[in-house]
Amino acid sequence: MVHGLLIALLLSCLTVSTVVTEDNDVIHEMRSTMVVSQLMLAEQTAVLQELLNASRSTLRFFAEESSCPYPYKKVLDECFYVCGKKVTFDQARQHCQGMAGDLAHPKHLHALLSLLFEYEQIIGGNVWMGATDSHQENTWLWPDGSPVLKWGRGEPSRLNSASVKEDCLELRLETNMLLNDVICTKKMPFVCQHP
Repeated sequence: MVHGLLIALLLSCLTVSTVVTEDNDVIHEMRSTMVVSQLMLAEQTAVLQELLNASRSTLRFFAEESSCPYPYKKVLDECFYVCGKKVTFDQARQHCQGMAGDLAHPKHLHALLSLLFEYEQIIGGNVWMGATDSHQENTWLWPDGSPVLKWGRGEPSRLNSASVKEDCLELRLETNMLLNDVICTKKMPFVCQHP
């Protein structure tokens, strides 16, 4: 009987030992699975963060590209519209103001020139720009009130007389004179700029 009791006790210990061993194996497997899941989750989080950053960059790029209202076109950090219709300075300015802008007053004149060369067939050669000295003779100001600093060689020519006043500004594409003073009633294409 003692012998039977000892065998029963041994069998129960073996069963408990087997259950404990099986439980340890399950716990170890669960821990391994959890560690692998955490590693995968960390990798997935890193990939998702990269995608999110790339998406933000792409959205910023498109927002910057489309920051000019239609029909203005982005040139560096400014928005321009080129119109091939030949009108006087005052008509051009009125047209631009009707488009929520004004005649062009570019910070980057040579960048604007690159855009104008794309429209050369439409505009021909010279276009109205926004500066004038009509408020005070020989004080050339852009629409925002800043002075005109980069003139073509020999300009402004100051050929003003009682009958002919060159009070308006044109940008010349066909010569290296660039900015030139002309009479305001001359008819030519123009460039608008959105603020």
